[in-house]
Amino acid sequence: MRTELAFGQKKWAVVGATPDEEKFGNKIYKMLREAGFVVYPVNGRYDEILGDKCYGSLHELPEKVDMVSIVVRPDIAENFVSDYDAVFWFQPNTYTDATLAKVGSGKYIAGPCVLVEHRKAQARIENYVEKITEWLREKVAEARCKGVVLGISGGGRFCCGRCACKEGVSGEFKGAAAAVSQ
Repeated sequence: MRTELAFGQKKWAVVGATPDEEKFGNKIYKMLREAGFVVYPVNGRYDEILGDKCYGSLHELPEKVDMVSIVVRPDIAENFVSDYDAVFWFQPNTYTDATLAKVGSGKYIAGPCVLVEHRKAQARIENYVEKITEWLREKVAEARCKGVVLGISGGGRFCCGRCACKEGVSGEFKGAAAAVSQ
């Protein structure tokens, strides 16, 4: 699976999650959680992490997850991959060829860091939104503004923000998805 497609999966588990804020198991768990993913910590050493119940195995999770981030040594990782149906994302130095063979072709991402790839994906999204925003401003300005009605986010009036018309527009333009009342 390609890394950018992985972030389209909303249910994750982090094998090796830990309360130690210096460790990647904590950083990855926290990032996924703060980004709005459903994420479960998996580590038999702890009862909870960041106030969430911690599970000893993937089979103990309250629901099936689509993605499993592996943040443990390769010998430990092998215990988690053999009989769970998900896509596994192995952090650098967490897998061997034998581990990947147990998972099967197309069912894993091996090597790139989840944190780095998430930052890259966020930057691509922000860039895309910026381009759409500029395109909308140009289209509104081309229409000589007057608050053009667009069918985005349920419809609404957008003002280019560069003119003084303010005709029928309450509020100001704040990005591609910011519809102000008609």
